[in-house]
Formats: sequence, structure tokens, C-alpha cells
Amino acid sequence: MQEAAFREYLDQHFEQGYNQKYRSDILSRCKRVEDVLAIDLHDFDNFEELRDDIYTVAHDKNGRNSLLSAVKRYFDFKSKSV
Repeated sequence: MQEAAFREYLDQHFEQGYNQKYRSDILSRCKRVEDVLAIDLHDFDNFEELRDDIYTVAHDKNGRNSLLSAVKRYFDFKSKSV
């Protein structure tokens, strides 16, 4: 993951209505997915490649949805930074 660029993207695009904790939670969740799956999110071309694997990271519906949402935000960032 390109953490510094992603953090800057979050700060620029989500400052209205999103507090710093929410942005930091997004980063933390992306790191969790990377750590547990031993991957780099930036190496994947689309979100669908990871969807099933992300389901193995969290054990409840809310946790899965939070992780999926964070990773989707990373792919939004990635598509806009190309």
C-alpha cells in the first residue's frame, strides 16, 4: 500500500464530515488486510480479486463490512492516482 499517498488522499477528499479517527481507521483496516493476507493492496488491479479473501480476515458481518469498505476506498484512491 502506498500509505503516505493514501493518507494524503483521505485528508484531501474526506475532510468534510470525516474526522481524523475515521480516516485513521480506514488506514488501519487496510493494513490489517495486508498483514493477515500477507499482500500489498497496490499489487492488485481490482477489488473483486480480494473480496473472498477479505471474508476470511473478519469473523462477523460488521467487521467484514468495515474491512471491505476500507479496501474499496483504497481502490478508489488507486484508480484516481493512475
